[in-house]
Amino acid sequence: MSDFEIYGIAYNSTVILQQLVSARKYTPIGLHVTMASAQIKSEVEDKIKRNKNLPVVLAGSLQVARTFLRNFPTLECKLILCECPPFLDPPACPVLQWLDCDLQAAGAWQVAKIKPEDFMDLLDVLNPLSTAGKEYIASVRYIDEDRGRIEKLQKFGESIPKYYKDTIAALEPDSNKSPLKTLKNIRKAKEGLKSLLAGTLETVDEYHRAVLAKLVLDYQITLVTKREYLSKLTSLIEDETVRKDFLTLRKWMDSKKGALLQEAFFAYSKLETKEMLVILEAHKKVSEEDLQLLVVHFDQSKII
Repeated sequence: MSDFEIYGIAYNSTVILQQLVSARKYTPIGLHVTMASAQIKSEVEDKIKRNKNLPVVLAGSLQVARTFLRNFPTLECKLILCECPPFLDPPACPVLQWLDCDLQAAGAWQVAKIKPEDFMDLLDVLNPLSTAGKEYIASVRYIDEDRGRIEKLQKFGESIPKYYKDTIAALEPDSNKSPLKTLKNIRKAKEGLKSLLAGTLETVDEYHRAVLAKLVLDYQITLVTKREYLSKLTSLIEDETVRKDFLTLRKWMDSKKGALLQEAFFAYSKLETKEMLVILEAHKKVSEEDLQLLVVHFDQSKII
């Protein structure tokens, strides 16, 4: 888990963000800037009544987030705040990490182009809102809150680019890291056939898991063609979202990583001594657990 309790995203539609949150794992609640207090209360109550998973509240503005907390001060949830950082004072704190703004090294974060699984992985490590997060939402204010909106916009324009550069310079190094880049590096290090297969099978009922696992592993070692893979997938899975998960897995097997694993497996199957270390030494980018998974699955007599 990270130390953060709030993800900040600069002026993105809560409608778009809500589509990135898996309803199988969380209860996504989009609260738009046009909602009145009564509407916010009704929307939250309706969503948590229908779905018992941990709520993910996507607040369209600071005021919306405050209204939500006034109505539900004890509700356990994760919070996404859509705001413009230069309007906030202070724009940074230890519990807040900006995902889409110039307060972190990656610059603008294109939500429309990001993979849903990237957003979900970031969401998984976000801590539920605690007293510290609630205190920040309650205490942070808009710059020149007592003046007109036009003056705020003028001040914002005058502050670019100096304002955010000064802010970055004042931040601790850990606050200035790109969360998306860190996430991709972590995934790159751990991503393998075994972990991907295990994660994908979690979304399938137990009755179909064995046959789908066999389908995936058969495809990896060319016992099943792409056409057969797609045909069986269509007949076994009705849920389009789950089907896409298995198509993503197939793309991994069709990628360079999958090709290297397949090459290592065939090299191993031709070895008379069956020394796995020899193969792993020759194929350094191949995971031992992935190779062992294929060896256990495959009946050697079919290709020797």
